Amino acid sequence: MADLIEITPEMFLLANGEGNKLDAKGKENALRQMCHSLGLNPAGVPIQFITLNGKLVPYLTRGATDQIRARAGISTEIVERATVQGAYSVRVKVIMPDGRTDESTGAVNIEGLKGEALANALMKAETKAKRRATLSAVGLGMMDESEIPTEGNQARPQVQAPRPMLSAPAQVAAKSEPAPVKAFDPFPADAEPAKPAPARPEQLKELVRLVKALDLNGPELLKPYGAKVSGDLTGSQAAEIILDLQEQEKERKAIANG
Repeated sequence: MADLIEITPEMFLLANGEGNKLDAKGKENALRQMCHSLGLNPAGVPIQFITLNGKLVPYLTRGATDQIRARAGISTEIVERATVQGAYSVRVKVIMPDGRTDESTGAVNIEGLKGEALANALMKAETKAKRRATLSAVGLGMMDESEIPTEGNQARPQVQAPRPMLSAPAQVAAKSEPAPVKAFDPFPADAEPAKPAPARPEQLKELVRLVKALDLNGPELLKPYGAKVSGDLTGSQAAEIILDLQEQEKERKAIANG
């Protein structure tokens, strides 16, 4: 019988959507267990914590999927590149050592982009496609941050209007009759979408640092998200941009160090 994998309290909190309860030591322990379970070298920072929809979740970076492919002998092949209505997509096929294949697509909005912002968007689509295909091929179908529903897509519960006052006889009659059972409606007609959580101050601070460090055009970087200033970003959008820029920063440092 195979040995059971120990589930630490930190991993249980993450699995239960309560990662925000982890302190610095708890996050360190969770990262150590995930890297050990997946056979990842933590020196390459393959896993990061990001906040999506108010919850702290682990995110496997491109560094993680690069390590997974190298360890498992997985090769990649770009099958298709396409641009449709302002969206650029890349379809990637991964080939396992035993001949099995899997495919996935990465897409980004490129409408109105040019220069370095366009180049970064094109590379991002390829990275997303390779990452998603790799995770799918090895049975780690973790959602991409762009696939997780935002708070704006979640309906708020209906608020019932106050009931009219009844006369005493009517109140007695109403109490004697069982209340009708109302069918659950997950999409109430009069529900209003909740407003997505805005980017947090620490996210905006990190975003400014990365833009300066990489000497990027801030306004061009925000265009795909319909934002004029960084303060217009939602938390999920800011997390996505930060992850992309951190990957670029690591690439530049690696190149500079030879």
